Amino acid sequence: MLVSYGYDSLDTDVGSYDSWWWSHPPMYQEKGLYRPYAKLMKETVDVPIICAGRMDDPDMALEAIENGTCDIISLGRPLLADPDYVNKLRSNRVKSIRPCISCQEGCMGRIQHYSLLNCGVNPQACREKDNALTPILKKKKVLIVGGGLVGCETALDLAKKGKKVTIVEALHKILALNGPLCSANSEMLEKLILFNNIDVKTNSKVKAYKDGVLEIETENGADNIECDSVILSVGYKEENSLYKELEFEIPEIHLLGDARKVSNIMYAIWDAYEVANHI
Repeated sequence: MLVSYGYDSLDTDVGSYDSWWWSHPPMYQEKGLYRPYAKLMKETVDVPIICAGRMDDPDMALEAIENGTCDIISLGRPLLADPDYVNKLRSNRVKSIRPCISCQEGCMGRIQHYSLLNCGVNPQACREKDNALTPILKKKKVLIVGGGLVGCETALDLAKKGKKVTIVEALHKILALNGPLCSANSEMLEKLILFNNIDVKTNSKVKAYKDGVLEIETENGADNIECDSVILSVGYKEENSLYKELEFEIPEIHLLGDARKVSNIMYAIWDAYEVANHI
């Protein structure tokens, strides 16, 4: 009927606002869940069919077009997560695409409460001017205590700005507890840490700080690291005793993540970005 009325293409969707988890599928829904319905429409009408619904996997999207499931791929939330998605795909930089995790924290979750649109994994989304990266005036050495989600996100932002970053983690590896982050994203984040030449010291604990030098205890004994700034990003509950102990000893020290306030993945990443962008 719509085609007979002159519609040039049809966007296949499922659900209603009485069941919005179909209209805007969260992480519990499988990727590409609209494909069977797009295929049905493709076999029924002779106008281009658009398919959305967690279609951010490039291989899955290409397969859907090649096998005749649909003609056009529609991306919404993935472009909030990474506005350069299409350019990265076109230039064969697929591995550098920041993935949408369908958490709904910054997009649908905020719309539902009449708040400003944003993105859980991209603090700059819809605030590009206000949250633009500040230029580097001095190349600082930054030491981050804690290699969890917030610590790694902070380290990544700092490294991208040209800072020399070291992560000190008490456990055997960074992101060891995996926290609120899905495996696909944690694996990518771990590789980005190495790719951006961020020094990681595992099985290590902070012992003391004096005159711009932080002493840590490693598997191989004591080690001293020069640093201009120290960021404490430790613990899964609000625990800031170390910060209180050092706040008047270290000229530039920051407290963030669950050590400051237990929260969700969106605020963890935003917290990391805010501190990293103003050091």
